[in-house]
Amino acid sequence: MGVVQLSDHTVAIKKQRYKNKHVAKIKNPQTISLIKQRLYYAMKNNYEVTIQLNELDSELKPIEVSGQIEFLNDDEFRLAQKNEMLLENIRNVTLGN
Repeated sequence: MGVVQLSDHTVAIKKQRYKNKHVAKIKNPQTISLIKQRLYYAMKNNYEVTIQLNELDSELKPIEVSGQIEFLNDDEFRLAQKNEMLLENIRNVTLGN
């Protein structure tokens, strides 16, 4: 018997279902104090973090960035090889990924 291939449409539907299941959910907001504490701990111990911003993308899904903290002060932080961002734009920080 030959190999049965799914149509392009069926493949697209399966990809969309997978994408919908793995969409970042809006996480509970954290205080600036807790956010700074987690970022400092992650930077000191070389942990990777996942940061959910207080922003939505064009599909109204929360924006998340991941990486190691390279720089941190009272107002800003920078993930390795990314631009500096303001702490006030963070909704939630999760250690380890």
